[in-house]
Amino acid sequence: MSKKADVLRKGRSPQWIAASLATANVQHKGTYHACQLRAWTRAFIVDRDDLPFDAYGRSKISKLDNKELMNELHAHLQSVRKYVKAGDLVTYLSNKDIQSHFGLKTTISLSTAKRWMHKLGYRWHSDHRGQYIDGHE
Repeated sequence: MSKKADVLRKGRSPQWIAASLATANVQHKGTYHACQLRAWTRAFIVDRDDLPFDAYGRSKISKLDNKELMNELHAHLQSVRKYVKAGDLVTYLSNKDIQSHFGLKTTISLSTAKRWMHKLGYRWHSDHRGQYIDGHE
């Protein structure tokens, strides 16, 4: 029997199961995750290029690609006052009617609001205590 086949057979041993359960427990996961860990390990032993892919945080699609949302955010921020904060954007998007209109499940975080304001053309101005100024005017 080849070494790889022997390792795959041993992947179902009580030691592998105990190790995968302990690892899953440390990660606050359940038995399904332990089973996935064993499958990923066996696949890696057979083929060293077969690594699991984590797509977390890799989305290339932004909600700001929606021109209607972008125009609505511009209009709202310009109606607030000359100096606006990222928190104004978070507050505006916490409105349930706005969320349902644009297909948002929740409001955005403060850090996301800062990134969106930068993308919308607003720039940080240090004299106004955390406020942005419209870069378009």
